Amino acid sequence: MGTYLMCLLLALGQTSGETGGAPRAEVGFDAAGVERCIQDYLEGTSQGRPAQIERAFLATAGLQFVAEGKPKRRTLQQYLSYFKEGVAHDRKGRLVSADITGNACMAKVEIVMRGRRYTDYLLLLKVEDGWRIAEKIFFAPEQAER
Repeated sequence: MGTYLMCLLLALGQTSGETGGAPRAEVGFDAAGVERCIQDYLEGTSQGRPAQIERAFLATAGLQFVAEGKPKRRTLQQYLSYFKEGVAHDRKGRLVSADITGNACMAKVEIVMRGRRYTDYLLLLKVEDGWRIAEKIFFAPEQAER
């Protein structure tokens, strides 16, 4: 995943022509830090490691989704309560894309679990101790392709 992410992020950062006044991507952006944060999230949720999951998020982070046509929100602590230490989940995740500008990042992650394909959109911020997920929204269709 590391090589794929690095190539993707380098491609995103190598824009040419006019940017319409938007800031240009910096050569020194921290793609490895984004990858570490997302790996903490994916590994922690897969392996049942609440502390590793928590490390990936800001304390103020929330999770938003739609259930029965209505928006729902969970706090980070509510989300962490779904995971028990050492109880692994049949959950396979991968980073699809990431877009970094300065200290902000938007990442798309796909997770297949119990025959369902979830799509997570993660908003990350780079704070004093590294990249952290500030907000997560997700979509889960009825049934994923197998």
